[in-house]
Amino acid sequence: LGDLNYRITSDVPDSVVFDYAKNDFQRLLSRDQLLVSQNAGFAFVGFTEPPITFPPTYKYIRGSSQYDDRKEKKIRAPSWCDRILYCLHDASSSTEVSRITVVDYNHVPSMVTSDHKPVFQRAVVLVKKYDEECMRRLREATEEVLQKGNDGGVPRVLVSSTELDFGEIQYKVGAHQIVQIRNDSDSNAYYRFLPKDKENHVISSLFSLSTLFGVILPRQTLSLSIELFIDRSNIKSVQNGEINEMIAFRVDNEQDHYITLKARFLATSFTRSVQELVRTSHPARANETVDLTQPPLRVVPHELWCMVDCLYRHGMMTPSLWRVPSSPAALAAIRECLDTGKTLEGANVSDVANTLVEWLESLGSPIIDKSFLMGMETVQDLTCSFVDTLLAMHPRENRNVFIYVMKFLQEILQYSQWNQLDVDFLVILFSHAFLGLPMNAEAKNEETAAVWNTVMAIIRFLLTPP
Repeated sequence: LGDLNYRITSDVPDSVVFDYAKNDFQRLLSRDQLLVSQNAGFAFVGFTEPPITFPPTYKYIRGSSQYDDRKEKKIRAPSWCDRILYCLHDASSSTEVSRITVVDYNHVPSMVTSDHKPVFQRAVVLVKKYDEECMRRLREATEEVLQKGNDGGVPRVLVSSTELDFGEIQYKVGAHQIVQIRNDSDSNAYYRFLPKDKENHVISSLFSLSTLFGVILPRQTLSLSIELFIDRSNIKSVQNGEINEMIAFRVDNEQDHYITLKARFLATSFTRSVQELVRTSHPARANETVDLTQPPLRVVPHELWCMVDCLYRHGMMTPSLWRVPSSPAALAAIRECLDTGKTLEGANVSDVANTLVEWLESLGSPIIDKSFLMGMETVQDLTCSFVDTLLAMHPRENRNVFIYVMKFLQEILQYSQWNQLDVDFLVILFSHAFLGLPMNAEAKNEETAAVWNTVMAIIRFLLTPP
């Protein structure tokens, strides 16, 4: 028994099948693939199926008893996909009482949770002997089901938790939780998460869900994974450090369910502007309010000074700087030191170097504003006057950071015989960083490529000895 997936033979047009299925389905039985195959001896040899007296059980519009003939959907002509056959190993002789007497073979038109209609068969089976204990258990189990009542095919869903607290969340350190959604019924539970905006997003960009729709089988449990991850691309969705979100999912023929999500984002120097950072007197985690009208407290951000100082004292001769990626955990540890004011003493210098580039890329606004270079052709012969003019167009805080980093790069190149760094490599790496672009970013058009080439030319000019 089951969805055997037999259809009407292909010589009958779909339009005729739809017409006969609604008005005179008996005419279709002579073209039923299962019966044709069985009569020809190709399938189910020795099996018996009671006479079919019910209309095709597939394909219906889910939630109704109407065949699905919508033009915008892939047409599936009505057919008897769902069948029950039986086989007797020792067939009864002509003088014996039939050992199986089918008293009912029909479909259940009231079931609307699927695009199939289920079929059932009731039969009287003659046996020589039976296990009384087994029969008693089966009778009790059947009576228990009947006492619970018929739920009419309506699923019943239980959610393990409707309120999730992700706690304190750090920049670029993911957190996830699991919600168990159980189908506590004998019907399939078809679920889908509901969109919350015009773009059909079911949740903000801060979160991701392991699944958006599907089916939970009877008495089965779905483990829904919800991940929270904050980086430069979505941090603007965080307001005042508090994260409050609600998601909703709907189960067909049942109610909507809601899950609230909350978290507290720990303030970071990453993604803040240089203008803010030079005016803070405490580590970023203190989430200090900054008055941009006040004069800066330092020439460059303290976080930048800490990383450059660590590299200057411990990493100038370290080979393969910036050439070996750091693990997410290592980068997170350096970020935590910078954001909480802890010392970098003893930190791995390669991790500090990689964090320096990440910090530059993540700033709220890039050190070099590409709008000043838009429309400008790539400069072939750079001069100090050109570089000075370009830097003068930027805020003082940006100029200071650019000059500070360039001075450091000039210094570290003096140790190239030990650290294996060269001008070309640093040009590519820091042109990305100064423009606020990750290393895997590509120029989207010729204008952007021209800006990129100009920035690389400037860095190369400043790093190449006269």
